[in-house]
Amino acid sequence: MEQCIKGRITFHADIRSKVIADNDLASLFCNLIDNAIESAGIVPDSFIEINTIISLKQ
Repeated sequence: MEQCIKGRITFHADIRSKVIADNDLASLFCNLIDNAIESAGIVPDSFIEINTIISLKQ
């Protein structure tokens, strides 16, 4: 979040899962967010929005 503030990047995330372990989900999204912040840092007025819904349909 600090990187977004410094880079003036708007960031919003809503991540929910009952399927993937918390530590795996955190690793996945930390990598995703790091890459997004790096890319957004070179685009003026950039923003990052992440929305996920993970559900099992049987």
